[in-house]
Order: sequence, then C-alpha cells, then structure tokens
Amino acid sequence: MSKSNRRAAEIGGTGRWSARRKAEAVLRLLKGEDLDTLSRQLKVTAATLSEWREVFLANALAGLKSREVDGRDEKIAALEKALAETAYSDARLTEEIRAVLAAASFLGEGYRKVWAKLRFQGLRTSRIRVLRLMREAGLLAPSRAGGPRGPRSHDGTIIPEHPNTMWGADLTTTMTTEEGQVAVFIAIDHATAALVGVHAVKGATRSRRSSPSSASSRARRSCGCPRATAAPSG
Repeated sequence: MSKSNRRAAEIGGTGRWSARRKAEAVLRLLKGEDLDTLSRQLKVTAATLSEWREVFLANALAGLKSREVDGRDEKIAALEKALAETAYSDARLTEEIRAVLAAASFLGEGYRKVWAKLRFQGLRTSRIRVLRLMREAGLLAPSRAGGPRGPRSHDGTIIPEHPNTMWGADLTTTMTTEEGQVAVFIAIDHATAALVGVHAVKGATRSRRSSPSSASSRARRSCGCPRATAAPSG
C-alpha cells in the first residue's frame, strides 16, 4: 500500500483508493472546491489530497512535453534515406544474380559461388537469400543425374533359404613366421554363415579371391552336393 493510501485508510477507513478515484478527487480540487471541505467529505487528509494533486499535475506535464529535435534526428533521417536508396529488392537482386551467371565461364554456378562474387562486387547480402532467389528463379546449377545403371545383382536379400545356394568371399591378412605377411581368402555360406573354403597365398590379387570358393565347389561336386552361386561383390 502506498503512503497516500495508508493515510486514507488510517483517517477515513475507506480502504484502497484506485487511480480513478484519486483522479476524481484531484479534479474536484482543480475545479475550485475547498481543500479542507473536500478532505472532510472524502475522509482523507489535506496533505494526502495535496500529494495526489502534485503527482497528477507532474504526470500531466510530462505527457504534454515533446522531445526537442536535435542534430541526431537529421542524421537518423539521412541514414534511413540512404538505406532505402541502397537496399536491393528481390527483383533487383535477382537481376544481379543473372548478371553474375551470364558472366560465368561454366554452364551453371552454385549459390555459394554466386554469393561470393556478389560480395566481391560490393553487394552485401546473405547466402540464404541468394539460395532462395536462385531457387525461385530456376537459376540453380543443374544436378548430376548419374550414369545409366545396369540390372541389379540381387533383389536386396543375400540370405537364401537353403544352404549351398550363395557363397561370399572375403580377404584378410596375417603374419607368419616363415612367409611373412600372407593373404587369407575365405568363403562363407550366406545361409548358414559356415566357413566352406579357405585359401592362403603370398600375394593377394583379385583373381585369387575365387580360390576358396572354387576349391569348395570342386569338393562338393565330387560328393554330389548342389552348386552354389557367388554373392555379388561389395
């Protein structure tokens, strides 16, 4: 509770005074009513009414004051005018982008390079804005479509339902005490993950990768087992 409200409560017992009620009391004073008479009617001390009147007049005077114009206002106005003259609209910036692309020696340029060239020319803007305008105007460099693709080696599943259907070969190296580093080729059955062939050789070549599979195939053909197909190389 404010000091004036405490005074009103102590003397008049009228409780909290709202800003509206205070303003009404002050306006009655300003219209010429006697301070002491109004104080007795409202059950508020004359000192409290005088304090409300001073605050009311001070705030009214502050509200009527206008900031004096100084040299800063002229500078601000000049800067705002210069900014409006130098600001690039989307359409104007798009034309600048087209000019950069027309002067390029390549079929298309990425938006980052275009943005860098604009900065080099003294035109400051953001990369995101350059990307947006180039996308909207269809000026982005054409993306690579990729070469023609052949038939798929498999349908996405390399785990067959039955063993001896598909094998895969892999290579690792190890050190030996007599031969030094050797290459070890292994063949794995994709259905059972069983080791079906192993082949060690001093020098690893691509042609020797099929050695363990070939050896295992010969052994299985000799016993009448079905022939497995090689898994596509990854």
